Amino acid sequence: MIMPAGWKKPSDQVAGVSEQTLWRNEITKGIFNNKVSEVHTITNYRVMRNDSEVLLKDINDIVVMNQHRASQSQYTGTSTGRYTRVGFGSSRSTSKTIGDLVFIYQGRPYITFSQINDPHSVARLAKAARRQILAAIRAAEKIEARSKKEQEKRPNRERNAIICLRCNNTNPQESKYCKNCGFRLSETINLAHSNMAPATSYPITETKYLMCELSSYGIRIQYPSNWLKVERGLKSPLIIAFKSPKGSASDSYLEAVLISLTPIPSNTALEHMCSLILSTPKINIVIFSL
Repeated sequence: MIMPAGWKKPSDQVAGVSEQTLWRNEITKGIFNNKVSEVHTITNYRVMRNDSEVLLKDINDIVVMNQHRASQSQYTGTSTGRYTRVGFGSSRSTSKTIGDLVFIYQGRPYITFSQINDPHSVARLAKAARRQILAAIRAAEKIEARSKKEQEKRPNRERNAIICLRCNNTNPQESKYCKNCGFRLSETINLAHSNMAPATSYPITETKYLMCELSSYGIRIQYPSNWLKVERGLKSPLIIAFKSPKGSASDSYLEAVLISLTPIPSNTALEHMCSLILSTPKINIVIFSL
């Protein structure tokens, strides 16, 4: 199929639908050497007149103008006599509608097919193609909107998840500590119940560790560099303590790791040792001296 000069493949076709020519008309000039001077084309996507084109979906209206009836007749016969002619034969006459087909774009005539045969039938063809492409576009938009809505619903499934105040990590609802930084998530839950938004302005930084050696007890401990190490002013039996920094301006709870030296007689029962550990508040590590 020979396409008119300047024809371009449409860039916004509906997925899965290829462009097809629905109607084509060529206007020729000349008697012996006919040359095509104008080409009219309607596809399932666009309307074209030589180098001009407009998408069907962008057309406002299709109007028939300057229509009229044209008749053609033929006669065949014979004549006899020197001075008198008597005709014998038959005649045939045909009539058809000719008119201009105007395509309205942005409120004004944009492309006109001049003096084509049966313009009303061509107009119905173009209008039907326009309805089909608009229906296909609406269907594609509905599918896209449905997909977007489903994507927007996905975060709702995680509404019950707990976001850590310190590092913004998302944790399952049943978590007690952040799986990323170890922060106590009860503080996050308390703030959520008081309608306070989680603090998200604290950047996530790489954790660095320092080494603490208690040579007298043969203990070496690594602790985060932003934690506070306390060695003086502790009441016996505490020998050292580590405290976390504030996770936010409203953080009133500081995690603490305390190490104590508790002398236990050698004949102490196991049950009594356990009760000592449980009865001592905030003691995470207990060193027994027998």
